[in-house]
Amino acid sequence: MLGHKGSRTYLAETQTGAVVAVATVRKSGRCAEVGILVEDRWQGRRIGTALLDRLVTLARSEDTAAVVAIVQEANTAMIRAMRRASAEADQIGTDLAYLTLQLARSRVLESRSDDAGRRH
Repeated sequence: MLGHKGSRTYLAETQTGAVVAVATVRKSGRCAEVGILVEDRWQGRRIGTALLDRLVTLARSEDTAAVVAIVQEANTAMIRAMRRASAEADQIGTDLAYLTLQLARSRVLESRSDDAGRRH
């Protein structure tokens, strides 16, 4: 996963250099799959959300059409983070959740909200 062509990896470190989280984005065509792993004792501090924001920003800068995450259904933190980013749950099955963030559509929504903000 770390050495795949078209993939990027981000690390979150403490001030002492200890790695507490890793996030990857793997682009294939116009879509990108993301994965985030945060050490248990560092969860709940929005580290995963910050890494997801970085991955989505990178995907947008590379003209990616959609970001996809396939996660265990019990991974409610990742499901919430993707939904906060406006991802849609394509399916939440007995074991896995398939989440898709359409970047082209979210870019249109952002520009519309910017236009609305300028009118007021």
